[in-house]
Amino acid sequence: DPIALGREDEGFADAQRVFFADETQGKIFRIDRDGENLTELYSSTATQFWLFVDSDSRVLYFMEKDSGVGAIYRVGFDGTNLINLQSDISFPTSFTVDLTIGKLYWVSDQSDSPGFFINRSDLDGANPVNFFTEVSSFDDVNEMRADSTNGFLYWTQVGANNVIRRAPLGNSVAVQSIATPNGQELAVGLTLDIEAGALYWSEPIMGKIFSASLDGNNPLEIFAGDRSSPQFIEIDPSNTDQLYFSNTDERQVERLVLSTGTRTVLASTS
Repeated sequence: DPIALGREDEGFADAQRVFFADETQGKIFRIDRDGENLTELYSSTATQFWLFVDSDSRVLYFMEKDSGVGAIYRVGFDGTNLINLQSDISFPTSFTVDLTIGKLYWVSDQSDSPGFFINRSDLDGANPVNFFTEVSSFDDVNEMRADSTNGFLYWTQVGANNVIRRAPLGNSVAVQSIATPNGQELAVGLTLDIEAGALYWSEPIMGKIFSASLDGNNPLEIFAGDRSSPQFIEIDPSNTDQLYFSNTDERQVERLVLSTGTRTVLASTS
């Protein structure tokens, strides 16, 4: 159940929303951050989604996968003006957007042979090119985030290599492995707090969330909860003491206060 955060202004009110997908229903929803006003934005036969919110333009970018084939769309916060940006993506596994330099990033897999491709294009889908190619393993990329302030693309890589990597946005050859989870732990979800110089990742099997500096140093376990399988995570840009995550065990979206460990369920599809 991927989630992303966005802000929508209505009149004089500042109503902040959470966007999330229920992959069992093939739907994308919008809900207020207090858990009210659940609204369906999009429905299809897709079984996987990746989301990114552009709050200034009031649009949601998303990638979906249906029967191994992916497509990237943009849609308004009210569910109108759906535009297809990329089609026929082979076995997509991750997606993100860099609004500062105006780029879409997505990962396509090679299915039955080693390797994956990180591709990018302009925000309107024009000028697609290959950014990075991995040919040595059957790894998957689960989540990507762009840090245009410091000039890096981050991703979590799972498979033969359970690792968090980053590459300079202008030089994908200089890939760095910056964090390696311990033992059987995986790095799946990923989010960045650029101002604080921190990255966060989720480990759904152990039910944990970790943090580290943007270069991967000083790793710290910050959350381990009962009945919890945090998958996709997102830091709150307006209050970085709050982190949102999709709990796949309970099929719900939760808000976590980092300083206290308090959890609040915002939406449940169970």
